[in-house]
Amino acid sequence: MSPGQRGSAKDEVLDDFEGGLKEHYARRSDYQAEILETNPESTVNMTVETMPNGGIYFSGYYICFKAVKDGWINGCRKIICLDGCFLKNHGQLLSAVGRDTNNHIFPLAWAVVSVENKENWKWFLNLLWDDIEMECGLGLTLISDQHKGIIEAVKDVFPCAEHRQCTRHIYANFIKKFRGLQSKNLFWAVAKSTSKQWFEMHMEELKTSSKDFWVDNVGTMKLFQEIREQTCTCRSWRLLGIPCVHTVAALGFININPKTYVNNWFTKDMFKEAYRHHIKPLKGSMHWPKIDDINPLPPKERRMPGRPTVKRKRDPLEKEKKNKKIGQQEK
Repeated sequence: MSPGQRGSAKDEVLDDFEGGLKEHYARRSDYQAEILETNPESTVNMTVETMPNGGIYFSGYYICFKAVKDGWINGCRKIICLDGCFLKNHGQLLSAVGRDTNNHIFPLAWAVVSVENKENWKWFLNLLWDDIEMECGLGLTLISDQHKGIIEAVKDVFPCAEHRQCTRHIYANFIKKFRGLQSKNLFWAVAKSTSKQWFEMHMEELKTSSKDFWVDNVGTMKLFQEIREQTCTCRSWRLLGIPCVHTVAALGFININPKTYVNNWFTKDMFKEAYRHHIKPLKGSMHWPKIDDINPLPPKERRMPGRPTVKRKRDPLEKEKKNKKIGQQEK
């Protein structure tokens, strides 16, 4: 095959692909109608962008099924992880993922947008705010990376929520400068610290070998007060909802079963409540309702500044593993 034939074949394939892509985007309204017909009270929202030339282009598409919404409200811990990732063809995927009572992921809502920025994150979080019924975010914990768009959008939509950065993303930046097993162990020891004292101890690389705890008579009154308030100086009980080793030792001292002080989020009934609701399957695209509505065009491709990269960007951990293999071969 000559270079000219290869070029013609490539152009023909691209034309077919782009034509099929336009057809898919034009049926977004039909897809929305199908979801609402099979899963009533779900949330489906589409936004478009009108260009000066009159062209209407796809901008965003948000989905939150009614069953998932009810499952999170009634049976999941009030923790949501926010993140975005690139899609292969166009745009980016924004997601909100919860945690069930077994600490497993619970997909809550997702959206496809043209670009990840503050405006799109704010649009996504405003729709999420309507679905999860958390008002200003009081009692809600949000976890995300250090993307500025997420940070600013959370301040506007959930001003009372606890917003913390994902430790995994922090560690990915940490190992760029500090490598080795010792730095890795120290980092995760600091990350798992539940109190200022434990944090400082790990930061100074102190170690303790004491694993047994006892309760003396001097602290008996203080012990009863902490049990009533369900607190401990290590703060682990309040953070996790499960009695810490100090509390277990104290409850054993006064002959109380520690299971009675485990948070309700970890009970079997709460787990069943999270998965009691069901998502009804959708019919094939040929059976979707035909909606006479806006038929948006696919979003325009954004060309990033500079020469496009050819190789995939590797995670820092991948580089570390590759270097280890090289070192083993040299030995």
